[in-house]
Amino acid sequence: MALASTMVVLRDPGEVYLLCHTGGDDAISWVEQIHPHTLEVLRRSPDLPGGPTWPGGLACHANGSLYVVFGRHAHRLSASLELLATTELPRLRPYNSFVILPDGHLAARTSAASGPVTSNPTASARRSWWCWSLRS
Repeated sequence: MALASTMVVLRDPGEVYLLCHTGGDDAISWVEQIHPHTLEVLRRSPDLPGGPTWPGGLACHANGSLYVVFGRHAHRLSASLELLATTELPRLRPYNSFVILPDGHLAARTSAASGPVTSNPTASARRSWWCWSLRS
């Protein structure tokens, strides 16, 4: 059972996916495909490595894959929730979801919540960006 459910995304008509996760420094995430009316779990991905908790994000891409960024990991899943690829992100900090760029890359940055909150631009610059090519 999920300790938290972060977001719901829609893919093809009637396809609803839910990003779930545990908490803590060694959190895991997973994706469930749920019935659009009953919310019954139809499928579940394997447990996905996460790391430090931050809500993360889930997207359904036009190439048919689902992408998850949670903690310090990024994952590519098939529509049937099979794990196709995974990568550990470079910094031991949670990453704050992601955007899919027009050039075929996924970009994420470390979360501000993983360090002291400050209005100092130098401290804010300590957040790092990371990109992953969706073509691979």
